[in-house]
Amino acid sequence: MSKIKINLKGEEREFDKGITTAQIAAGISEGLARMAVCGKMGDVLVDLHTPITQDCSLVILTNKDPE
Repeated sequence: MSKIKINLKGEEREFDKGITTAQIAAGISEGLARMAVCGKMGDVLVDLHTPITQDCSLVILTNKDPE
């Protein structure tokens, strides 16, 4: 499977193309996976289960975020 680069808080990481925000959150921590409500790719909000198919910057949003 091809790889994509995702910038998370200034750190670039490589993932398989088609990974979801939920999978990335679970890989970071179980707590973040439970608290995540959506992702923000650039300026666009995306569902936790939307496949990510291109290089991007990603912020994982929780209920504690103002957005």
